[in-house]
Amino acid sequence: MKISKLVLCATAALLATSAQAQWQGNWLLGVSAGGAWYDNDDNIGGSITRNNQTEGFVFNNDSDDSTFIWGFLAGYQARCNGWLLGAEVNVDWRNDDDDNDNNAFLVNSQLLGSNVVGAVTRDRDVVVGLTGRIGYEVTRCFMPYIRLGVDHGDRDFQFAAATTQLGNNNITVAYSNDDNDSWGFVGGVGAEFLIPMVQGLSLRAEWNYHSRGNDDNDIVALASDNATLFAINGGNGHEQTARASLVFNFPG
Repeated sequence: MKISKLVLCATAALLATSAQAQWQGNWLLGVSAGGAWYDNDDNIGGSITRNNQTEGFVFNNDSDDSTFIWGFLAGYQARCNGWLLGAEVNVDWRNDDDDNDNNAFLVNSQLLGSNVVGAVTRDRDVVVGLTGRIGYEVTRCFMPYIRLGVDHGDRDFQFAAATTQLGNNNITVAYSNDDNDSWGFVGGVGAEFLIPMVQGLSLRAEWNYHSRGNDDNDIVALASDNATLFAINGGNGHEQTARASLVFNFPG
């Protein structure tokens, strides 16, 4: 009973202290640069449809790759008793240039009576994120924090295929290009360091994980014979990013 009363008293005192504490907020603006690593370790499934008959196939999607990213961020944050709560919007550009996440494949199609060679290219450019940040000031110049939120990317997905032998029952070439919108979860950790020489300026270093959905790889391509249809789907793609940010904290 005494322990319960002690806990209740401590909790009440903590709530009272928090209620009386003054939260001080400020706007912020920053730039960032770093790298993104793509983890595409699932197989991509597909199908060939002709004359109301469908044949499925699978090819390996092990195309881990990396690219340079850069961008800017803006947000608002509030501090109280060493704690920090903030919300930020970030816009990042990935320097993919159609050279990341490329897969070539060879399928022995019984339906077409021919081998089919093809390639899949995925290119993600702009990613926009909305995240929250929770941190605690260990010292005046050092604050570790965690980040949670969501982001959205517009991914250019290209597919091309051709038969290795020509004939009346075979296709010549199939091609399709599509933009797939993809939402994903963002979670990560980081640390912020004040730069004492310039008031309001700080440097951040952080790592984040970005999830991607199955619908990130869906595309349909009609062959040049106007009778054969290719469908590609599946293949989870996840990202990891590491970046450094230079942030200016406006006076509150």
